[in-house]
Amino acid sequence: MRKFKPYFYFILVILLSGCSNDDSNIEDENPDHYLPSNIRVPDRGVFDEDISITGNNLFRDSLRISFDNHIVSAYQASTDTIKVRVPRNLDRFNPTINIRNVNNDSLLSATEFQLRAPTISHPEKELVKFSELIWIYGENFDTSSNFITATLNDIEVPIYQATHDSIQIMIPNNIGNRIIDLKINAQLQETMINNIMQLKFPEITFAPQSTGIGDHLTLKGDNFNPDLALGSITINNEIEAHIEHTYGSDSLVVKVPYGPYENFEIYHISYETTGMQSEYTYPIEIDSDFILYTKNNPDIISSYIYNYNDKSYAFARNDDDYVDGVPHIFLYELDYTSREWTRIGNVSLLAYSFNEAITDTGEFFVFTTQFYNTENTMYKIDLNSLSIETVSPPPNNDTYRVGPIIFSHNNELFFGKGRQGNGVFDSFYTDLYSYNISSDSWTALPTDTSEFYGGTSYNFMGNKYISTYTVGSFATYDLKLFNPSNNSFSSVTPTSTFQTENVFNFLNKLLRVTIIPSIDQSYFYNYNSQTVLTTLWTQQIEGTSKYFSKDDKVFFFSELFNNIYSPSNGLYLINNRISSQLE
Repeated sequence: MRKFKPYFYFILVILLSGCSNDDSNIEDENPDHYLPSNIRVPDRGVFDEDISITGNNLFRDSLRISFDNHIVSAYQASTDTIKVRVPRNLDRFNPTINIRNVNNDSLLSATEFQLRAPTISHPEKELVKFSELIWIYGENFDTSSNFITATLNDIEVPIYQATHDSIQIMIPNNIGNRIIDLKINAQLQETMINNIMQLKFPEITFAPQSTGIGDHLTLKGDNFNPDLALGSITINNEIEAHIEHTYGSDSLVVKVPYGPYENFEIYHISYETTGMQSEYTYPIEIDSDFILYTKNNPDIISSYIYNYNDKSYAFARNDDDYVDGVPHIFLYELDYTSREWTRIGNVSLLAYSFNEAITDTGEFFVFTTQFYNTENTMYKIDLNSLSIETVSPPPNNDTYRVGPIIFSHNNELFFGKGRQGNGVFDSFYTDLYSYNISSDSWTALPTDTSEFYGGTSYNFMGNKYISTYTVGSFATYDLKLFNPSNNSFSSVTPTSTFQTENVFNFLNKLLRVTIIPSIDQSYFYNYNSQTVLTTLWTQQIEGTSKYFSKDDKVFFFSELFNNIYSPSNGLYLINNRISSQLE
């Protein structure tokens, strides 16, 4: 037995060594027994980018990977590489990528990561137009427009298409400035370039050669603002016009204002938007029958319009200015150089109704009444000194006199006629007086027994004519001729059921305008030839219309129907095409 013992120990050692080697091999084949090492994590990327994490012993199922506190999924790319996608729900552009062991939550790696900052390279073009789609080029934008914003001059604009290196945006109509600054926010970061683009100046290239007031004028050009509220049209450097429509950026339609114009021509059109201006200086004829002439207008003209020393004068009232129920009456002066009415501040009077006359030396005499007041007042207004004073009232002044005649003829002032009150049973006056301006005294005159309401007086060929009317079953309007030899009044044929207030002297013709609102027509009747000279389509309101002439021009003051975009009442100038037919 002793001689086998050494061999037994030798065999036992061999067996134990074999068992030890087998255990070592099993342990090498189990990855859980080894920690990952040499972990390498990228420090740059963009949203939705797949980034590769490499190292030794990297197994997806044994790791938990997060960007800050946002855990992401991973997939095994190879035995030493896993890939993760940069999440879009990051709270900051520089999160920490944490890699932990899922078994014991131990931190294996912490890497500072940063989203790549966007950069702007250049726009598709530098000169742009309103509502134009433009590409912006650069880097590190985004493929989703939901995670990128673009602002032009602090106005956020929609993004129509987006890639990592380009976005498509639209130039907004309300951009506010011709110089365009661009700001892009992507990858949770902002980049900006000032003056990257500029708006193209608008341009008017074509307009029709003629138009009419109230018509639609189409202007052709380039880069008009499609937003009507952000563009404006000015005609002849003073008239604001209403833009009705735009068609893209190359055409717009303007409602031609009634005025005010100096003559029948549009000689200058300017278009302005976003601080830019375009001008069109080719003449455009206004082929309308009339134009609004004055730049401003008294509220309600209540008298005839009189000429004196190259200016015109009229009395007007304001419906908001009353004293104890009686309206204030003011005197206005029209300057033809400025085409503006000016109220003469120290000349005013109170009157429920009034009648006026002017002398050749520029003195107004105004007879005023106040309702329910038997005291009537006579004023004298000197246009040379612009002063006002009361003068002795005419005789028989203790009753309410409505619609008397008052006129100046051969350096004398005449007054009379009219009616005692407005009632049906009130009687007419048949009296007539003359007034001596120097002595401030009245003289009763013999006259006829004709009865009528008096209106405006007119000089023609050395004679005096007075507009009158009577009221029976209907109103009859009549033009009277005054005979100074016997102080009588005779009718000038024909009479009319239409008002004769609109009588005026034009180029040695005595004309009457008959307005028929129901058919929007006005007829010019020549008392000399007793013929109708021409017809004017005007849409006038009969009671507001007052015709007169100045030099070789014919005007009327009236309120018009259907005048939407300009003042409906004003002083209008008749086209020479019409007034030449009156010569």
